[in-house]
Amino acid sequence: MADSAQSFIFIGLATLNIVISLDGGGVPAALTNIQLRFGLQAWQLGLLGSLVYVGQATGCLLGGPLLKRFSPTRVCRVMVCLNTAMTAMFASSQNSAWLLSTRFFIGLLQAPTSVYFPVWVDEYAPPERRTRWMALIQGGTPLGIMLGYAISGVMTLDKELGDGCHAGYIEHAGSCLSTEGWRVPFYVQSAVLVCFTIAGFFLPQKSFDLPDTVDAGLRQAQRQSRFSQQPPPSLREDASHAAEAYDETPPMIKPPQVARKPTNLDIALEKISSRITSVPHGTHNEQHSVLGRERLDSGMLVVEAAREVFSLSRRASAPVIAATGSIAATSPVE
Repeated sequence: MADSAQSFIFIGLATLNIVISLDGGGVPAALTNIQLRFGLQAWQLGLLGSLVYVGQATGCLLGGPLLKRFSPTRVCRVMVCLNTAMTAMFASSQNSAWLLSTRFFIGLLQAPTSVYFPVWVDEYAPPERRTRWMALIQGGTPLGIMLGYAISGVMTLDKELGDGCHAGYIEHAGSCLSTEGWRVPFYVQSAVLVCFTIAGFFLPQKSFDLPDTVDAGLRQAQRQSRFSQQPPPSLREDASHAAEAYDETPPMIKPPQVARKPTNLDIALEKISSRITSVPHGTHNEQHSVLGRERLDSGMLVVEAAREVFSLSRRASAPVIAATGSIAATSPVE
């Protein structure tokens, strides 16, 4: 199924490449008729033949970045649509300025398709058909130019003078040349391009875009999401500079410890510790040491510490009581 779809797309691209190149042969074949119709000078005739190639060269320079930035399917749709309009405008030209400008834009709009079609063949053609498909795509341009010569030559056929030139013909070098018949090939070409423009809107994007551009929109959204979650570049630079400055900062020197004045609790704990640890030698002393350990285990040490703290606090507050005449309440612990 995929192979048949690719073959169908290739047939459409090869045919479009032929049709879009018809004007390359149609203009030189009708050059004399166009000159007589518009009264062009030699330098204008030179521009009429060369502006299309100037447009193609310019379009190739712009087509690469354009196809890389946007979907090739959308780019080719727009280019074919605009090329159709320019071809119709060229056929309906009423003055030399219109004639020359539309010729330039026709070449400009042909460039992206001529650039991308071989790239598509190289990517999607089956390996056993790739060389054949590439040759047919590349040969479509000269084939279209040749058909343009033939069709335009028939439409602008010389007519014998006979009893004189009829309306729509002008006498030139002993023949009657059509001054309006040269427009017909370009009208036909633009009508066929309209059909391809309509068909292009039914072309599936996943079958025409390159694999690395099918999900370009999704990847772009992911990049924007990641960028939005990051801080602005200025903040990131400030943070990096701060981190470097922090790494280069020498280690801080701790300030010297200032000796503080012992509190009543420190004095009481020191007394209790000296009572337990400083035990004299002897059997009685060993019994006393065992008693001290039992007191530690039973929680008596906490009661004794509280008693010492209370006694020290009472002695410290005795001058305050004498000065104020207040009677200190007796502590429940005592």
